[in-house]
Amino acid sequence: MDKLVSQSRLNSLYKDFRPLKELNFDGYVANVNDWQNYLLKKYFPKQDKICVTIGTRFLQDISDKKYGAPASIDVVIDNLIQENILIKLDEFKNSATKRDEKTITRIFSWIHASSIGKLNRYQSRKNDNATNYLKQDTFVIRPLLEEKFTKIYDIIRNNILAKATTVCDLIFPLEDFIDFSGISYTLPSDSLIEWEVMLNYLEYHKNTITRKENIVKIIDPLVESIYKQFGVEITETDQSIAEIKQCFTNIENAIEKYEIEVYEYKMKLKGDDFKKLTKIAQTEYKRGYFLAQKMLLKLFKFRNNLVEVKYQLDMSVSNLVLYKTLQSSNKIITTINGKIGPAEKVHDLLEEIRERSTDNEEITKVLSMEISKFDDDELDEELKEMEKELAGQEISKTQSEKNKEDDESKILEQLENLNIKDEQSLNVVNNNSNKKHNEKFMLREEAA
Repeated sequence: MDKLVSQSRLNSLYKDFRPLKELNFDGYVANVNDWQNYLLKKYFPKQDKICVTIGTRFLQDISDKKYGAPASIDVVIDNLIQENILIKLDEFKNSATKRDEKTITRIFSWIHASSIGKLNRYQSRKNDNATNYLKQDTFVIRPLLEEKFTKIYDIIRNNILAKATTVCDLIFPLEDFIDFSGISYTLPSDSLIEWEVMLNYLEYHKNTITRKENIVKIIDPLVESIYKQFGVEITETDQSIAEIKQCFTNIENAIEKYEIEVYEYKMKLKGDDFKKLTKIAQTEYKRGYFLAQKMLLKLFKFRNNLVEVKYQLDMSVSNLVLYKTLQSSNKIITTINGKIGPAEKVHDLLEEIRERSTDNEEITKVLSMEISKFDDDELDEELKEMEKELAGQEISKTQSEKNKEDDESKILEQLENLNIKDEQSLNVVNNNSNKKHNEKFMLREEAA
């Protein structure tokens, strides 16, 4: 407690602070909240239980070496009960309502009971004794119950629901379910009360399972498609499946027992101490070893037979499901076919469709004839004429370019052989050059 509040607050928390409700209401509320915070975050989680017994032992557990037992912890307990954080164990058990009863399912019915809390409020204090003033009662701690349920449901979902294929996978002897669901190691292994609380919570408040005597059947919505054809209640067939599973578990336990016994015999026969025994003792040890082996062999045969029976059960259940599915499919097909009508009606419809298809082909043919009015021969002649014209233009262009190149070559040759003596000669050359240039220009225009 001293880790959650300052040392100066401890004296106020451990003394009787009930008078503060009238004298200093804020101080009273602060004390209640501090104690409640300590119980929910420290004391209850440390116990690692979903149930707590309030009484003399509880007072001793929360006592302080300096201040002794808290003088008014009953106020805090009463407040937790009013807020439905603590639920009396008897009230929790009475809140379980069977599904087939014509009453409103009382999930968390203790919440409904709290609506008349002012008229019938629970008082945890029985007297004014300083060290023994609390009534001896057991309560379910709702936040821890919900926290443990979340862990257990995750195990059920991963270990059972995710692997279930037939209704046989959803039926268990009670002991097997406690192991497979994780209840045996999530809750204290020595607390049958807590196991029963969790089973009640799974059955009546979360609708995950149903029970009958020592048989558990999972009816979680995640596997409704598997069990819906067999119902949610446990039938004689379900009981038989549970018995086979229980027998299988017993044989597995027996095999484990004899495997250990055979191993111990074998190690004993190899030990040095065995050689020191008399011949009679050695013979009896060997006889025990062979008997254990023989028993183990028989158990293996029994187990294999039961495995075969389990396979046959799964196959039978699968056949039943398949048969019912086929029945439903047949009804659906019959209904759909009834809406379609007889085969003759379908035949007539197909004939009409064929006729419409023939009409469409005729229309398409006519439209194609109307659109394609061009004569193919005439079109080919026009294309050939266009090709000739294009070829002629290409030849003329090529010849012009060749003539131009020849003229330029001649001019270059004349320039190289020319010997310029005077200005008159230069003018002659220029005139000739201009003349050639004009001729070349005219050729280009003609080519264009």
